[in-house]
Parts: sequence; structure tokens; C-alpha cells
Amino acid sequence: MFHGSIEDKKAHLVSVIGIAGIGKSRLAWEFFKYIDGQADLVFWHRGRCLSYGEGVSYWALAEMVRMRAQIVEGEDQVIAASKLRAAVEQYVADADERKWIEPRLAHLLGLEERAARDSEDLFAAWRVFFERLAEQSPVIMVFEDMQWADAGLIEFIEYLTNWSRNYPIFVMTSGRAEFLERHPDWGAGKRAFTSLYLEPLSPDVMGEMLDGLVPGLADEVRGKILDRAEGVPLYAVETVRMLLDKGLLAAQDNAYRVTGPIETLEVPETLHALIAARLDGLNEQERRTIQDASVLGKTFTAESVAALTGIGEAEMDQLLGALVRKEVLALQTDFRSPESGQYGFLQDLVRRVAYETMSKKERKARHLAAAQLLEEAWGPEEDEIVEVLASHYVEAYNAAPDAADASEIKSRARNALVGAGKRAGSLAASVEARRYFEQAIGLAEDDAELASLREQAGRMAWLSADVPGSKEHYEAARVLFERCGDDRGVARALAGYGDVLRAEGRLEDAIKLMKEALEVLEDEQPDESTAMLAAQLGRAVFFVGRIPEATEIIERALLMAEKMMLPSVLSQALNTKSLILTAQSRPH
Repeated sequence: MFHGSIEDKKAHLVSVIGIAGIGKSRLAWEFFKYIDGQADLVFWHRGRCLSYGEGVSYWALAEMVRMRAQIVEGEDQVIAASKLRAAVEQYVADADERKWIEPRLAHLLGLEERAARDSEDLFAAWRVFFERLAEQSPVIMVFEDMQWADAGLIEFIEYLTNWSRNYPIFVMTSGRAEFLERHPDWGAGKRAFTSLYLEPLSPDVMGEMLDGLVPGLADEVRGKILDRAEGVPLYAVETVRMLLDKGLLAAQDNAYRVTGPIETLEVPETLHALIAARLDGLNEQERRTIQDASVLGKTFTAESVAALTGIGEAEMDQLLGALVRKEVLALQTDFRSPESGQYGFLQDLVRRVAYETMSKKERKARHLAAAQLLEEAWGPEEDEIVEVLASHYVEAYNAAPDAADASEIKSRARNALVGAGKRAGSLAASVEARRYFEQAIGLAEDDAELASLREQAGRMAWLSADVPGSKEHYEAARVLFERCGDDRGVARALAGYGDVLRAEGRLEDAIKLMKEALEVLEDEQPDESTAMLAAQLGRAVFFVGRIPEATEIIERALLMAEKMMLPSVLSQALNTKSLILTAQSRPH
């Protein structure tokens, strides 16, 4: 499939689905080793979706851009911005394209604060960057752990493979079966789409694999392993690792040889239980290190886990080295990856089991420590990690909602969620932004705060095309603002509700609400929302045929937009003015 994509110079999307431990990561690794051995240059990119909540906005794509620009995680922003600029200059020849692409890539990486008008504005720039790469050499993009992918990333992948279909861009995604449960239409109707479902291996193939790993296993033990593995390769591999931990196997000639009697070995019935048994076999320091690392994520630095445990870096290096030798962890050695030099769990299932072995009290303490570590390393206002920070505070609060310090943690979680919502919203990831604002609503403690969150959630619901959800939030916001005596807040909520009615075609109802809101907002200091409301109201009035009234409102919108330098409002108002002039037979 890869060579066909390259020869035909056509984009191709391959989706790999399978249960945990079936071999998805191994398939991606084998693909990487194959590409690494090719004589021709291929631009390889790999990104993981993070297991925080329902996904961090575009994280996997940001990893790929960092990889291409050789930006390591946590790098100084000035240096990172310089590396990004150099990468754009290297791969994008046209100066005008560079000016357009660079700020949008910087926004993706959290290196620049801006707000996208819509996802199309960002998607187009990101797409063109990879197309310019593909004009020089074939491009491979591997998205792993898609079961945690955010809605925006899924939309971008589909957008890329559709719009860039005449470029040699090979996209591979891998994830567990629940990804298809959440996105049953994934790949539907696509011409260059291949779906691979990794089924459990047959008993004969599993037997060959086990015999290749450990020749000479006693028949009873071999049969018990194969029966309980049920075709899942990781079960057999984890069993072999457990035997190694017990000193019953030794490496010899690219395989393992039996060194002691294991005929009576009790093999746990499930993969989960098998991994738990392996972790129980670690010494206390190794087990604590694994538990701390499980809070940090699938990959982590030695420095971060050392800071979390309070163990010196030299001692931590020894511990991590031992865990690598025991095949619990792996060291990322790909110099192109932003995670180069980091450690990672060989399987995410191992991380999940390690996390579940901790008490709620332990989880709370570790999540708080991880949040503090992130704030010290990146700063509490750093856009790129605000969604990860929010996840740590939420998990810490949920672990002990009745604790003495719960109110303070709740406040931090709420503030971080609001920041995450704003970050996602700025990237036009409205589904994720709404989810964060709704989580924050569940943690709000007073009406004023709740009203503001409801308003923001209503806006994101509207942008994600959920009309009933948007109406519900805006109406709740209006009631809460009224209860607080906030007339300006009431007006904004009415304006939002009116905008929804306008899009539904209920123009007269919308105009009534929007006029009422505009009168309040114009009485005070106008802002961007006031100008946008005027532009939308003028357009609605035009479409009901009241041209003189529409003209007067649009002129007010243009005046505010010019005074405040609001290009998006100016564009919309000018568009409506052109419609008015055309209707008056004055197109020039």
C-alpha cells in the first residue's frame, strides 16, 4: 500500500484496529524499521494521542510538526520559534506561503497566541505545509492510540487525505476497537482508504511464536499459556517476561532457554492479571517508580519521574535502566522524535495496570505533584500543556472530593479547564472546547462564574452545530446573568441565542432578541462582541427586506470594526454592504 501510494503520487489512509496487546504498536515499529532501511528519502512523522480525558487538541499532529522542526518537548519558546521558522523556510519555498503557514503552525505548538476564524483557516495552512514536504519526498504520518483522538484531529486527518489526494502522503492510524464505536463512519466513502482489523492469532501461529521465543517449554506450561492467551501475542510475551523476572529463563542465541523447572508455574488467567503479577514481582523502588511514571503518561523524562518520586537522578537512571532490562519500559532512541531520550511504557496496558494499583490517596498526591512539575517546567499559563494540566487537577479533585484541601484543588481544576477550553476554542476545536467548559460548569461555585461558563459552552455548542445544546446553554446563561444583575451578560446571552435563531431561519425572532441585546451593549463601551452582533443583526435585517434599516446598522458595525481593527467583523459587514448596494442596483 505504501509503495502504491508513492508510485501513484496519491494520498492513502490505512486504519489499523485491534484489541490491546494484539500487535498494533509492533506493526508500526516494523513499518518504521522498514522505512528506515530504504535508500530513498522519506519524511517520517509519528504522533500519539494522549490518554487525558477524551484527547488533547491536535497533540499528535503537534508532535509531528515538532519532529520535523527538531523541537524537543519543553524547549524554550524563543528557541522553539526559531527552529520552527527555519523548518518552514527549509521546506516552503514561496515567501507568501511562509508568512501564512508559520503563524498557524506556531499557534498549533502554543508558540503564538491567536484565534482562528474557523478550522478551515488552520487546516489549510497545516495541510499545505505537509504538501510542500511531499513535493520533495514522500511523507508518512503515523497517528497512534486513536481511541483517545480528539474530534478536531479526526476531522483534520479526513480533511488532509481528501484535499491532498494528489500528493504522496501515506497516513496510518492505529487504535483500539472503541475508536470505531465512537466513530462508526470512519473512512466511509473514501476512495483511498484501507481498514485492517488485527484478529487474534490462530493456535498454530501462537504456538510457533511461543516456540520461537522459548524453545523447549514443557508441554503443560506451553498449553496453559496458549489456552489463556486466546490468540493475543502480548499475553505470551508478558508470560515470557515474567519467567525472565523469576530467573527461570536466560537469553541465548536470539531466544530464551529454560534454566529451571517451571512445570508447575501458575499462569494468571487474564492479560490484566498477568501484568499485575509482573508488577508485583518488582522490588519496592521499581514498583513505586512505575506507579509515578503511570501518572505522567505513556512517555516521560528521567528528570520528571525523579522529581515526582524525590529520588536522585543518578539513582533514578539505574532504576529506569533496570526496568528497561526487565522489558517494562523502553528508551526512545529516534533522534528525530521530540521524545528522544525519554522513557516509555512498552505497552499502555502496563501503564494502566500500574495506575490502578495505587489508592485514591496516592493518585491524588501524584497528580498534584505532576501538575506542580508541569507548572514549574512550562509555566501555569503555557497554552501547549494547559489541557494536560487540567486533567491532573481534575483527577486529583475526583480522587478525594471531600478532603480538606478539595476546595482549593477544585478551583485550580476549574481555572485550568477554562484555560483548556479557551485554548481548544482558539484552535477552532469547538467540540473539545465545549467539553472543557462543561467540565468546568460541574465545578463552578457561584452564579456569576456559572453564567460565564454557560455562555462560553453555548458558543462552542453553536460552532459545533449542536443547536439544541447551544440554546440550552444560552438560556441558562441568560437566567443566571439576570440573577446576578449583569445586564451586559444578559445582552450577550440574548445575542448568542438570537444568532442561533437567525441560522435556523427564524429571522424576526432573532432580530427582536439581537436588537434588544445591541441596545444594551452599545450603551456601554463597545467591544468585539458588540461589533460582531451589529454585523449579524444588519445581515438579518437585510434578509427580511428592510434595506434602509439594514444599511444604518451595517454602517455602525463598520465604524466599530474600523475603530477596533477587527478584520473578521469588517469582512462580514462589507459583504453585507455589497449585498445592500447590489439590491439597490448600485454594485459600484
